[in-house]
Amino acid sequence: MKSSSVNAADSPPKRILIVDGQEMIRSLLCRILKSWGLDCHPATDLLSACRAVISEGPFDAVVCDYEMPDGNVCAMVALMRGHEAVTPAAASAGSVDATAKSEAGVELLAKPFDPIELKGALERTLGVSLRTAPEPAKRKERAAARV
Repeated sequence: MKSSSVNAADSPPKRILIVDGQEMIRSLLCRILKSWGLDCHPATDLLSACRAVISEGPFDAVVCDYEMPDGNVCAMVALMRGHEAVTPAAASAGSVDATAKSEAGVELLAKPFDPIELKGALERTLGVSLRTAPEPAKRKERAAARV
């Protein structure tokens, strides 16, 4: 599969639905995804994720905590695929075993995961190359050059 760059000027950013019950995790993931040139839409649980799909969808991918209080990622992905709203998915789980991987049919990352692991999973899921955020020193140099 040939991968395209997410930074292409003629294409809008890929839209990613983030589903996690912890505000800190959602905020961190959104910040990371935005640095890669992705458009992030947070949801607190599976019900709010389904509402977002109906009102704001479709999304190009979903990053979801595997087990949520109102269900797991398998049920959500099945529902979303049924609405043709989201097909690819990456999920995070406390521990990842072969049974969970085959049951989910999605990229599974064991928590805690490194952002580079998430980037690789999203690149495989979306079939694109994501940009790398500039290092803090480079950002400061760029900001100083703009002034």
